[in-house]
Amino acid sequence: MTRRRALAAMAVATLLPGCVHQAHVVVLPVQGGRMHVPREPLAQLRGPADVLFLRAAGAPGPIALRRQGSQYIALLALCTHRGCEVQALPQSYDCPCHGSRYDLAGEVLDGPAERPLPSFRVVPDGEGVAIVLE
Repeated sequence: MTRRRALAAMAVATLLPGCVHQAHVVVLPVQGGRMHVPREPLAQLRGPADVLFLRAAGAPGPIALRRQGSQYIALLALCTHRGCEVQALPQSYDCPCHGSRYDLAGEVLDGPAERPLPSFRVVPDGEGVAIVLE
């Protein structure tokens, strides 16, 4: 995909209702192998099309967090083919570098990637959730 096509797609996506809502949040550094996400940013996750991209010192890379019912799904947002950061779409994660696609659980839909996106356990921690990175 060319840069021009990617920019055009992003411009259209911002105009369409029901498209993915992405927010970028900087959270506290990883402590004890966990990344704490406070309640306030979690409130932005109203449905499966909403995603938070989390970045923290000590994390293996950007982490995409989505809500699925009452549960959360946290995935490492780096394509397993060549390590490019994936983009969130309402029903998938797409790699802008070589075209790999993943479903919302991180499973490969289209290659060249052969391995799913790594996932992390998400547990309630009183003031939000903790993403267990170990």
